[in-house]
Amino acid sequence: MIRRRVPYLIVAAIVAAAYLLGGLNRAEHALMDLRFAALERDASGKVAVVEIDSLSLAELDVWPWPRRVHAMLLDRLSNAGARRIALDIDFGARTGAADDAALGDALRRTGSRVVLPLVAERTVPAGPDASLAFAGPLARFRQHADLAVSVARPEGDGLVRRYLKVDRWRGNIFPTLAASLAGTNDLATFHVDYGIRAETIPRYAYVDVLKGRVPSDAFAGRVVLVGATALDVGEMVPVPRHLALPGPYLHALAFESIVQGRGINRSAPGLAAIGVFLLAWLIGPWLGRFGWRRSSLIAVGVAGGFVALSFALQAVLPVSLDVMPWALVSLGCCLAGLTGTVDSQTIALFRQGRELMHRSGMLRELLETSPETIFITDAAGMIELANPAAGRMLERNADEIVGRNIRELLSLPSGPLLPDGRAVNENLPADMASGAGEPCELQVKTASGREIPVELQVSALRIESLAHPLERRRRPRIVLTFSLRDLSERKRAEAAQCRSLEEALAASRAKSEFISNMGHELRTPLNAIIGFSEMLKKQVFGPIDNERYLQYAGNIHGSGTRLLEIINDILDSARIETGNYALNEEPLSLPAIIASALELARMRPEAQPVTFVADVADGLPALMGDERLIRQAVIGLLSNGAKFSHPGAHVVVRAAVDESGGAVITVADNGIGMHPDIIDRVTVPFYQVDGSLERKYEGTGLGLYLVSQTMALHGGDMEIRSEPGHGATVILRFPKFRLVGSDGSGKGKAAVI
Repeated sequence: MIRRRVPYLIVAAIVAAAYLLGGLNRAEHALMDLRFAALERDASGKVAVVEIDSLSLAELDVWPWPRRVHAMLLDRLSNAGARRIALDIDFGARTGAADDAALGDALRRTGSRVVLPLVAERTVPAGPDASLAFAGPLARFRQHADLAVSVARPEGDGLVRRYLKVDRWRGNIFPTLAASLAGTNDLATFHVDYGIRAETIPRYAYVDVLKGRVPSDAFAGRVVLVGATALDVGEMVPVPRHLALPGPYLHALAFESIVQGRGINRSAPGLAAIGVFLLAWLIGPWLGRFGWRRSSLIAVGVAGGFVALSFALQAVLPVSLDVMPWALVSLGCCLAGLTGTVDSQTIALFRQGRELMHRSGMLRELLETSPETIFITDAAGMIELANPAAGRMLERNADEIVGRNIRELLSLPSGPLLPDGRAVNENLPADMASGAGEPCELQVKTASGREIPVELQVSALRIESLAHPLERRRRPRIVLTFSLRDLSERKRAEAAQCRSLEEALAASRAKSEFISNMGHELRTPLNAIIGFSEMLKKQVFGPIDNERYLQYAGNIHGSGTRLLEIINDILDSARIETGNYALNEEPLSLPAIIASALELARMRPEAQPVTFVADVADGLPALMGDERLIRQAVIGLLSNGAKFSHPGAHVVVRAAVDESGGAVITVADNGIGMHPDIIDRVTVPFYQVDGSLERKYEGTGLGLYLVSQTMALHGGDMEIRSEPGHGATVILRFPKFRLVGSDGSGKGKAAVI
């Protein structure tokens, strides 16, 4: 906290030093003079000035006047009721005896009401090093009058501002002329209140008083100051506001300042010095938080507040508040705060500039190294910037690209530049961002005439004008970015991919046709083998004596039947893959299909050690479907359940109608089960859970695949639930419309695969 306030305390120290060393006195005096001019007041009327003016000099026609003339004036003023009389005239030299005696007698008659001056003179030798000394009136005059110092001491600017109430002469302390007339005896020094208008002090010409040409009550109860005001005999004192005043008027204003309680005292320097430190401590950091305008206004407001306070204070009290230290420290703190703010902003601008340079370099590097061709244009399509990739694509130099119209360069069709048809002008929506249009493909011709397939994307950016006095542009600016990507490699890759796909499809068709043809070729001899082996097994043409031959015939019959089933599965799979499988639909009885499937499943070798259980709901509606496929699906599920179950296990088949109104066939076993991770893979053609040569369970891997395809052909689905060691459950769901009469038509709807 202290470290943040150090600059402001330094400002306070500089201001306090300048103030205490007197460097701000001239400014304080100027403000004091302004307050005098603004806070004028009339004289109290307690003092009157009798002027030795040019009119009096002209009428009396002699100078210096004989002292009997002054004696006559004293008698007239005393008789007029003057309370005190000050003769600001030098009576230090002897004149004629009669004149001196007349003045002495007049002083004696007037008593102690008369004040005579101790006038200042320079000591010998004369020069700048000479000091002031006082010369008093003759001793015969001093014994009948009070003595007072009549001295005006100017300030450093040559003007008389302060007035002493006492001064020393010959080791004794004497009051000054105004203090003696006012009857004060303190030792204070004060500033004369030049706000008292000198023209409101009653004044009379010496000769008019001497000849009785003034009102009889002009001097009753008043203090009278007699002195020279004529330029050729009097002394003009330089003072504020009036430039110069005759000496008697200076003493009269000093007297008025005393009697009106307007002897101005400047505020204590120590208080101001401490105050500037306190002010700097309080407002310094606070001013630093604002911008220069607000800080300046606050600082000027604080300074103006102290100036206004000084006016208000001097209006009600005889106090001149020194405001320059307060004003300067507030302005200095403002400058210090602004300096700190400027430093912070300079650092921030430096950082922003460095960051902008970094970003600009990154963007430039990105633009120059980008493999995509980029053009930046104005709203009319004139190219302002193009990256090196543009020159390489078009086989042109940068000078041949910049400045040309993008339409001409890329042979773009006429119409709006934006693909979505929007007009490119200052009316473009303000919220428009990059990606104004969808990418489109076109052919671009290079300088050599070669055509390149490209993908073009146009984006628009609306750059608003700044609300700043230095911003000359008043309309928003539209910038278009054209991004082109060479599609030559992609086109070649797509062509190669199309050729590969066509070759794969042809190979697949050839494979399917081969399998189909071979299936037909294989089934003919297989049927003969199965038929003849069955005749041998049943001994149709007579008994066979050797039991081993009967066993061989049975083995031949079983192997042939198994091989025929495999061939049928492969043929079904091939037809499904080629999309040539058509359902032979008819109304089916689910109980009959399940009964038939159970009978055929029990005949298989793997079904011997297990028990099949049927749980078919009563009243099941007929199912519209392909009887052979559905029966084969149920047989396959039953065979799988038996094959993967332990001896003595149960395989349960259920049939019912679910909540949605569709038919559901469920086959569940309590065999070895399978891990959930491989459930999605068992419906892939030829997938084997155990693919090793020494696998325990035989099979082609087409069983569950064909079941899933059968359900897909019927618009249904198959779900497998299984966990290792907890058996497996396969659920076949047929849609509601497969049940005869479910939609009122009595016909099912075949699914298209």
